Amino acid sequence: MKKLLLTCTDSMMMQFMVPHVTYLTEQGFQVDLACSDVRNRMDEVRKTFRDNPAVTVQCVDLYRNPFKIGNLKGLGQLRKIVKKGNYDIVWTNEPVMGLMTRLAAARNRRNGLKVMYMAHGFHFFNGAPKRNWCIYYPVEWFMSWFTDLLLVINREDCDCAQKRMKAKKVTYLKGIGIDTQKFRSVSIDRKKFRESIGIPEEDFIYLSVGELEDRKNHAFTIRAFAQMNAPDSHLIIAGTGSQEMQLKELASELNVEDRVHFLGYRRDIGALCKASDVFVFSSRQEGLPVAVMEAMACGLPVVATRIRGTVDEIDDGKGGFLIEQGDTESLVNRMKLLHEDGALRRKLGTYNQEKASEFDISLIREQLYEEIQELTGTFA
Repeated sequence: MKKLLLTCTDSMMMQFMVPHVTYLTEQGFQVDLACSDVRNRMDEVRKTFRDNPAVTVQCVDLYRNPFKIGNLKGLGQLRKIVKKGNYDIVWTNEPVMGLMTRLAAARNRRNGLKVMYMAHGFHFFNGAPKRNWCIYYPVEWFMSWFTDLLLVINREDCDCAQKRMKAKKVTYLKGIGIDTQKFRSVSIDRKKFRESIGIPEEDFIYLSVGELEDRKNHAFTIRAFAQMNAPDSHLIIAGTGSQEMQLKELASELNVEDRVHFLGYRRDIGALCKASDVFVFSSRQEGLPVAVMEAMACGLPVVATRIRGTVDEIDDGKGGFLIEQGDTESLVNRMKLLHEDGALRRKLGTYNQEKASEFDISLIREQLYEEIQELTGTFA
């Protein structure tokens, strides 16, 4: 039996990794999990795998902030875990966890341990602040020397990794995977669901999903929505974050507070998509946004900012429209166009639903497993 150590935050584990862990154990792997408790979800992680004897769960003291002195404690914990685990492969994710795990595993690579790092979007990218290039790029470059397989999830990062990084191998995957059939098959009573969120059945809904933080740039969408001056339209935003009050104040200042709905954290994104007419995504920075994939799988047309990640998902003019950061006029025009043209909405949504199959969990899971097999010398 091959042994694998998977490290990530508790949040990433619960959001994305559970299907991959389960699949690996079904293929005969012993999987040990080492997660940092950044969202207070460690009990949820333990509960998820408590009936799977091939999975063990440990908590390590790491933080999202790379400058926290407490990360040194987590590094020590990871070194002990790697030293005692006798692993064949380590699969690590996210910047801080990826850094600390690769440092912890560096010596053991001399004894045959393979290290796989999945970058879910480098913090340095075209248009990123110089600070990001000065801080994050040198760290990722240095750590790539201690990486046997570097997995990237968008074309821009792939190009950067192949040209600049020193990992033994770079592989491009289309994300971490979503269950497209799950989103395709969501069925709701549209009238009742809309009533539950306070919106009439006949009105038009723009949906946006993402944390209420500056990076997601919800203010851009709210301003464009206000400029549309379409009284039969609503903007619903699913997510939580530090900018909630600020965004609510902005909606009030623009006199659209009665038509901009903040729904908080939601577990029914598929139902929200089915109840909506257009998906709007105005983020400044992404790796490969899952929210966009989910909207595509539900058959929604998408208007998104032209950034790394969205350009890998949305074919401009076929599945929706890509607009430049800060181009409010273009965002307003595209939102209006989709409001007025039902046939176009259906055409773009159908295209997206077909393209979403490229990001299906079954394909990504198989590709990941093949890479792990090859890395551990068990490729059939």
